[in-house]
Amino acid sequence: MRYGIIPARFAERIALWSGRVPIAIVDSATPLLQTRSLMAAVRLGIVDAIGTDEVSAAQIAQSRSLDADAVDMLLRVLVSAGYVSMAHRSSEKSALYRLTSLGRRSLLPGSPAEARSYVMWNFVQWDLIENLEEMVRTGRGIDFHQTLEGEQVWQWYQDAMLDVARLFAPIVAKLMPIRTEARQLLDIGGSHGLIGAAICRKHPPMRSIVFDLPIAIEQARKAARRAGVDDVVEHRAGNALTDDLPVDIDAVLLANIIHHFTKQDAIRVLQKARAVMKSGGTIAIWDYDRPASHAPPELAADTSALYFRLTSTSQVVPGDEYAAWLRAADFDRVSLKRSVMAPVHVLAVGCKA
Repeated sequence: MRYGIIPARFAERIALWSGRVPIAIVDSATPLLQTRSLMAAVRLGIVDAIGTDEVSAAQIAQSRSLDADAVDMLLRVLVSAGYVSMAHRSSEKSALYRLTSLGRRSLLPGSPAEARSYVMWNFVQWDLIENLEEMVRTGRGIDFHQTLEGEQVWQWYQDAMLDVARLFAPIVAKLMPIRTEARQLLDIGGSHGLIGAAICRKHPPMRSIVFDLPIAIEQARKAARRAGVDDVVEHRAGNALTDDLPVDIDAVLLANIIHHFTKQDAIRVLQKARAVMKSGGTIAIWDYDRPASHAPPELAADTSALYFRLTSTSQVVPGDEYAAWLRAADFDRVSLKRSVMAPVHVLAVGCKA
């Protein structure tokens, strides 16, 4: 995957070919404004004002108490980004805007690939990324789980993780092996519990226990209710590093969480998980797959690895290392599974003999 300047006109192709386009300036400015325009459109209710209709900037501005000219400028950016389309009608003095298929399926409430909460979470991530230079200087990231403050911020975070999980839950449920008689899943750091719930629904009457930090648990429960999975998901507060885990577990899931642990802590948590599992139980690590140092750079995978090195006390590792951690925790039949629908993720699975 690549992300960059895409010429839309023949003249722009010529300009790029000539080498006279200030690409470094464009790269360091345009994405910032495009990203912030998308964030502002959600936060200010501009997306909701459009909905499934075709409206002018003036109509949006009037309904949301905004400046019409500024709204028009912002929407033109989102037209170029592909979230909004623009049309002119002879009976109208100004352009009319409507959401494109991309905008409708990702920005409207209840849409198939809804990402509204993740867009709002970006207001927090905007500040987190300011620490990048310090991380590069020192190698030390920040553990944002320990610095988040306020109910609203925690809700943005939990709902943003829910937006991400909607994409991956069916994939993990399909890939994770579960024995027929399994009844109890332990979802460590599972937040809303959506991925664990998808596994349970695929293997009824299985139920899931989400074991998550006390500071996060209340918003996690609310997110589970909003996601409609609280019928198969139970939340328990605790720290997997320091507290006892629930016992008599048939399967354990660590989804997008183990990259927050150091190698030593990860193996310790896996050993604790094995201790509470029944014989024949299975475990799965679903996480980002960092490219090997000798592999060609890949934007999505490498930015994910950089982001989690920045925002966590640990980092994303290659899939082979997740597998090595499982073996170090004495799990058997360890293997890696991947899906073309999630190219930057890997599922490392093992079992307790």
